[in-house]
Amino acid sequence: MSKQQPYDSPLPYPLKGSPPVRLLSSLYAMAVNSRNNRFLTGKAAIASVKSPVISIGGIRAGGTGKTPCAMMVGAMLQDTGKTVAILSRGYRRKNTADFIAAPGEKINWHDCGDEPAMLYSALSKCWLGISAQRLWVAQQIEQRANNIVFILDDGFQHRQLKRDLDIVCVSESLFNDRMLPDGFLREPVNSLSRAHVICLIGKSENSELLSGIEQKIKALYKQASTFIAHPQPCGWVNAATGEEAETLPFSDPVAMCGIARPERFFQSIESLGIKPCKKIAFSDHHSFTKDDFVDIHKLYSKGLVITEKDAVRINEFSSEISSKIWYLKVRLKFHSDDSTKRFKEKLQNILPKL
Repeated sequence: MSKQQPYDSPLPYPLKGSPPVRLLSSLYAMAVNSRNNRFLTGKAAIASVKSPVISIGGIRAGGTGKTPCAMMVGAMLQDTGKTVAILSRGYRRKNTADFIAAPGEKINWHDCGDEPAMLYSALSKCWLGISAQRLWVAQQIEQRANNIVFILDDGFQHRQLKRDLDIVCVSESLFNDRMLPDGFLREPVNSLSRAHVICLIGKSENSELLSGIEQKIKALYKQASTFIAHPQPCGWVNAATGEEAETLPFSDPVAMCGIARPERFFQSIESLGIKPCKKIAFSDHHSFTKDDFVDIHKLYSKGLVITEKDAVRINEFSSEISSKIWYLKVRLKFHSDDSTKRFKEKLQNILPKL
């Protein structure tokens, strides 16, 4: 009998893989499959909007590159002259009212969530609609704007809104994971049979591993186009002033983040030759206070480096803290020019010829 491969789990060691937890994971999988079958059989309604909808989502909870993928897709659509509108639930936002922002408005992440706020900032000419009822905000935006293409952020499980293209982001752990709560899967891996595009996202130095996983995906999910993409650091931005620099203007910083996979951020900056004097990881979507930063400055008296998502959560007080807080700008890049061309063609095929 082959030895069981280790897998990541959100649970502490004594609970990981225990019979009660495996039972809970099985029950959760049954509930997810039952819900999906309701949409498949027409028992649950799926509504449409007039404009094209591109869903970007995943089957794993946290840290699979969905937001960088949405940013890349939004930039590609804007390059074609389309008006992009981001639709999101606004996970972990503080204010729960429905929220719509037109291009160029000043927003606060408390109203929309950190990841939608980051997308809105990066895609400077886009609309933003935040609600549990994505259909309603989409209809409101359609009344106010023309030539819209909607990006349904983290939308793979939001089955109520019909989409023209389903893009699913996966990582190298795809075939070595388990359903919540034992693992991190929100849906069974066979849910990828609904995907039109599967983006396998991982570090470029793991290209051989990624190529092997890609071949397995292609063999199992022939209906989907498969792509490999790598997160690429592309410069530093001052969190207070917006100044950009190719290299970090100081050495031995404190590295701090509040994201799902902090080790990825730390590995990214170390790959650039930066050696942090201290690494500090908060929980994902951590709501920073000024004291978080003031205390660190007192302790280490160094500049700080953070992620772009973290920068969104400090923009209301970043100028009050220090100008020595910089975030690493990271964008997705396909592993070949041919992949970029094929991906753009997938987008173009669902756009109306205007």
